[in-house]
Order: sequence, then C-alpha cells, then structure tokens
Amino acid sequence: AASAAAAASAAAAAAATRSWDAQDPGRFACLAYWDHYHQRDRRTRPHHEWFVESGRALDVVMPHVRAVCEHHIRRGSAPLALHLGCGTSALGLDLARAPVAAEANLAVVNLDFSEVAIEAMSRLHGDDASAAHRNRWVVADALNMPFEASAFDLVLDKGTFDAFEFAKFGSRGGDAVSRERGRDEGVARLCREVDRVLSRSVCAAWVQITHTA
Repeated sequence: AASAAAAASAAAAAAATRSWDAQDPGRFACLAYWDHYHQRDRRTRPHHEWFVESGRALDVVMPHVRAVCEHHIRRGSAPLALHLGCGTSALGLDLARAPVAAEANLAVVNLDFSEVAIEAMSRLHGDDASAAHRNRWVVADALNMPFEASAFDLVLDKGTFDAFEFAKFGSRGGDAVSRERGRDEGVARLCREVDRVLSRSVCAAWVQITHTA
C-alpha cells in the first residue's frame, strides 16, 4: 500500500510539473510533450514510428524519390532530402538505403525540435555520411529552419503537418512554442517555410503522410 501511494504521489507530482495536458490535442505542438514522449520511448526501442511504419511510408513516397533521384543521376548531381519532424523514425535511414537513392548518392537531413529525439538518433547512428546511411540529425524549429532557400529537392513529412493541425484544436498551450503552433497561422507559416527551403525544380516535392487524408 505504501509503495502504491508513493507511486501515485510521484505520478501526481510529474503531472503537476508537466506543461501539457494529456487530453488536450494542443499537446502535439508542445515541445515538453515530445521530449517526454521520446524520453519514455527510447528506453524500450531505438526507433519509433508515430503512426505509419517506415517501410510502408517509403512505399508511398517512392515515386517522388525515384523522380528526384533519376533527375539528379542524369545531371550528375546528388539530391538532398529533408525529413521534417523526424522524431526517432527510421524513415531517413531507409530512404538513403533505397537502391535508386544510393545510386544518386542522395543524402538526408533529419530535423526535429526535440533535442531528446535528435540526441538519441545522433548517439545511435552519428553523422554517418557513408553509403549505408548518408544521414545527419539537426535540432531546429520547423517554422524557422537554418537552411538556405531552395536547399532541398525533397521534403518528407510523416505526421508533422498533423501535429500543427491538431494544435489548432488545443484548449491551452503550455509554453511559447505551443502557443505559436496553436494558432491557425502556425500551419500557414509551416507551409511558407517548407516552400522556402524546397528547390524550384520540376520534380521537387513536399510529400505528406497524414492521418487526415
């Protein structure tokens, strides 16, 4: 009984210090929520896919990947892809391993605003630029990315747009990041920022894999 009471007390204390509400859809735009999510999840598995497994997601985006890679193979250049809101997904790694991506020497930048997620992936894989990986991980805000205009030939988004969409229905935000993303203009700003970093090429694409489709 004493141990149960102690556990309940610890859970209550954790909830009291939490800056997000477990029942509020606005939590999906809260940095503290995602740090907690990845901190908890990495104890049991190195990679976590939020709602679609990496292999299935890769099947969906492969026509766009192939178009981009074949375009660059013809030009003798190497394409660059952005995995937006990567968390601890293996999608960037699986993308780089695809035969056409390997032939084109495609590289992947995995971006997330959760330092917990990026640290976990960097520790697991490092900034390995080998043919097997060609991935690197960056902590950054999707609304203000540290990249030049037209930097990427392909942007992959598995659930990030959903997080912004869900945040609009949140009843309260726990931090400044949440409040910014909880407004309608957060979605518009995300679209403008992705448009800024996406290449002005006929085959460039922002591919969204979403719950709402």
